Amino acid sequence: MLQRILAKPWMQIWTHPRLTIREVVKTNPNALLLFWSFVSGFPCFLLGAQLFSLDIRHALWFFLLEAAIISPLLGFLWISFTALLLYGTGKILKGVAPYTHVRAVVAWATAPSVPNTLIGLFSLAVFAWNVVATQFPQMGTIDPSFVAYTVFIQLILSIWGMVICIAGLAEVQNFSIGKSIFNVFLAGVVFAIVNFSIVIFLNAMYQKSS
Repeated sequence: MLQRILAKPWMQIWTHPRLTIREVVKTNPNALLLFWSFVSGFPCFLLGAQLFSLDIRHALWFFLLEAAIISPLLGFLWISFTALLLYGTGKILKGVAPYTHVRAVVAWATAPSVPNTLIGLFSLAVFAWNVVATQFPQMGTIDPSFVAYTVFIQLILSIWGMVICIAGLAEVQNFSIGKSIFNVFLAGVVFAIVNFSIVIFLNAMYQKSS
């Protein structure tokens, strides 16, 4: 079963999320972790490249090398951090899964991000540096309805990613769906509190130095 899942992870995680997660954590919780890390991290890398104008600093081949190295790292850090929040809040709710199983759920729940990664790779192939340029020259020629349709599709994919995560948590933590949803909600609250605390701290440090 695991071989069949690994052969077609995209289809299996979409159509049988609980079965996929069950087989993965039973056999190898780290299955395809590097792949999902890249899928999760590549869109973030492109965004960072645009913000820091990496398009004018390096040759294209070096940029692609950076993407191959940094994207999995960014994705792994995000997956690990998210899994840590869900694992910690899951323990409060008397969850039974070890951290590696929760991380597997988070990793495989990034499957709906595959289209974003493919779009990013396709855009690099077609538009090269314009993809990460601050002003995208081709943007003005794109039909607004196409942009709206793309955003809508991405919203649906994000929602399905959350569905996969909730179903996976219910599987590994032995939760009901309702309890799994609350686990995700609680982790989101903790995340918001941490972010708010960091903003307050940085603002206080800025006020002190000015």
